[in-house]
Order: sequence, then C-alpha cells, then structure tokens
Amino acid sequence: MVMRTFFSPVQRGAHAAGLALGIGGIVILSPDSLLLRLLAENGAESAAVIAGRAAWTAAATAAMCALPNLFGRQIKWRPVFLYALFFAAGLTFFPLSIQRTYAANTLILLATTPMLAAVGARIFLGEKIAPQTWAAALAAGLGAGFLMAGETESGHLLGDFFALLVAVALAASGVLIRGNPELNALPGVALGGAITAVGWGFFAEWETVATFGNSLMLFVDGALVVGLSFALITLAARLLPPPETGLIFLLEAALGPLWVWMFLNERPPLSSALAGVFIAAVLVAHSVWALRQKNGGTVK
Repeated sequence: MVMRTFFSPVQRGAHAAGLALGIGGIVILSPDSLLLRLLAENGAESAAVIAGRAAWTAAATAAMCALPNLFGRQIKWRPVFLYALFFAAGLTFFPLSIQRTYAANTLILLATTPMLAAVGARIFLGEKIAPQTWAAALAAGLGAGFLMAGETESGHLLGDFFALLVAVALAASGVLIRGNPELNALPGVALGGAITAVGWGFFAEWETVATFGNSLMLFVDGALVVGLSFALITLAARLLPPPETGLIFLLEAALGPLWVWMFLNERPPLSSALAGVFIAAVLVAHSVWALRQKNGGTVK
C-alpha cells in the first residue's frame, strides 16, 4: 500500500492518517444535501443537477487518478466498471431523494449501508456473519421501516425509497471491494460520474443551471464536495478497519441535516428523529463491538 509507506511504516501512524482522511472526507461531503436543496430552491431542474454534478465529479476524480504514487496505477477494469455502475446509481438517486424527503431521513437511511454490505457479503461472498451483526442488521431494518412508515401521509415515502436504493448501491460497491481487496475504486468513481452525466445529460434542461449561482454550486458540489471527499474516503478505507469506517460515515448523518437546519430551518418530524437516533445507536453499538473483537476484547 503506497499510502501506508507514505505516512508511516508504523501501524499507529497509518491509523491516525486514515482517521484524518476519513473525517476530513466526511466533513467535506456533509454540505452535499444543503447544496442540492439550494439548487432545487433556485429552480434547477433535476436532470440538469444530476448530470452537471456528475460531470464535475467525473472531471475532478479523473484528474486525481493521474496523480503519481497516490491512488495507484493498476486498474482491473471489470470490477471498476461494476463499481462505476453502482456509483452511478448513487449519483442518480441521492439528489432525487434529497429533493423529496427530509435530509435527515436520507442520510439516516444511508447509514444502514454497512449492515446491508454485511448481509450482501454473506450472500455473495459466503462470509460468516456473527449473531450480533444479524441482530444489528435486523434492528436497523426495523428502524428504517418505522421511519418510512411515518412518511406515508407526508408524501416523502418516495424520497425515502430512493435513499434506500442509494444504500443498496453503496453496499453493493462495498461487497465488490471486499471481493477485490486490491481494487482501485477511484477510476470507478470517475467512470460512474461520466456514465451518469451522459445518461442524464440528454434529458437535462440546462438553462435552469445556466445562472452564475447555480453553475457555481454545481461545480463546488460535484468537483469538491463529492469528488474530493470520495478521494479522501477511498484513501481512508485502505488504512482503517471496516467498523471504524462505518462509524466515520455516521458523521454525515449528523452533519448533513445540521447544515440544512442552519440554512433552511428544516426540522424533521419527531418520528423521524426518534427512528434516526435508534438506527444510529444500533450502528454505533455494533461498530464498537466489532472493534472490540478486532482488538482482542478491548477498544484501543
């Protein structure tokens, strides 16, 4: 691993670097929901937002792939192409979800991704799953069901469903990486962005994003918020165990709705908040348990 030798040959140094990269990536990613909501309020049409955001993501990550000795040179195109399809699904359904439901709902449902990935690894890779993981997956699923059941009368159910599709796509990409541990995922991010941009570009009403403000927000969201954050998260995933990576991803579920609340005063209903707290508690408890198992029974 190039980054392990770049930061330090000592495992503690690599772990600290992974935490810094992961937390930094999530902090950068956290305004994504706010920017998408602002674009919608400024009259930007959905297909134009999806295509424009994806195009900037593709351009930024393609440029990063060219950086020497950072992301690696070896590319296995078959798994990269599959990863690109999963990432394209995420680039499509995340904006559609954010436009149709509370940001807190979308991000809490996305937080179930590690549990979905664990179940997927059992089905497709034959990995054994501990009873505690099955229990956590079931509890998280019940929490997600409670959250969605509370939205049937508010018109947000479709947005919640789109969020679940994003979680499934991210979980599938996680299973793909587990089956191909040396996979360089960043070219898949760039290719997925290109596929999304071309596919949605034919349907986009580009005049709705032609203003300076909307164009600037699309660039910031696609190139910096999504592109740069996923590059950092890709590097962090090489240095951190999966339970810690899952814990770091929970930060977005907290920070994303906070941005939307601060700038747009969006407050989800009490039922959604309670379901979100329950799901987050389940995921934190499971991640702490997994770390204890990895470290021989004590969190270090």
